[in-house]
Amino acid sequence: MKKRLLDSVTLLTVTSIKLEDSVDALKYNLRGMAFESVKFISHAKPPNLPKHIAFCECEPIDSLESYSRFMMYRLKDFVDTPYCLSIQRDGVIVHPKKWQDSFLNYDYIGAPWPLSEAFIDPFGNAQRVGNGGFSLRSKRFLNVPTDAQIPFYSSKNELHEDVMQCVEYRHIFERLGLAFAPMEVARHFSHEMKIPEIKGLKPFGFHKYRKQNRYYPRFPGKIQKFFKRYEYPPQKT
Repeated sequence: MKKRLLDSVTLLTVTSIKLEDSVDALKYNLRGMAFESVKFISHAKPPNLPKHIAFCECEPIDSLESYSRFMMYRLKDFVDTPYCLSIQRDGVIVHPKKWQDSFLNYDYIGAPWPLSEAFIDPFGNAQRVGNGGFSLRSKRFLNVPTDAQIPFYSSKNELHEDVMQCVEYRHIFERLGLAFAPMEVARHFSHEMKIPEIKGLKPFGFHKYRKQNRYYPRFPGKIQKFFKRYEYPPQKT
């Protein structure tokens, strides 16, 4: 089967934990899709990284805060294409044929969120699109936090970069002319939480093994997990 080439998109993951599993997740995305470049961004190069995936060294990412800071202020330095598809090991492409070129009309797309106080912006608006675990971002989007000097601060004591950028400071991105995908588009792009708007739909990708996502591929799979338990027997003390 001929793969669909997204020649304006870099596929990437940023991690300092479970490196080999993250490589497997990255490779899974290449079953039915091809990208201008594929990058594994980490403090260390895992032994199972294939030659066609570029290793990009960064500082160790050892906390939620350091991950969020990297995604907001450093990711731009690793992306040379107009867009990037950022994935985590619990969020990958599951239905490649569900890709829509119209996704590229937006600067940010992530899975839709439910109505929740956690996603109310400073002006009282409910923001429903923004999950970052499987997200498409434009290079313009990546540049904004640095160029606009957006602070690493949340009025909700929130450390998740997707909530800070897509809720707390969304108005800054929009004021600069950037576009977030609406619910109608995002619900076809990715699913994370079970909400009425996604009922009956097969998404392009997903994030988190919740409810409707629980049967999607895992990295490692259950069989691999079983064998890994016995790969390094505990030392006697």
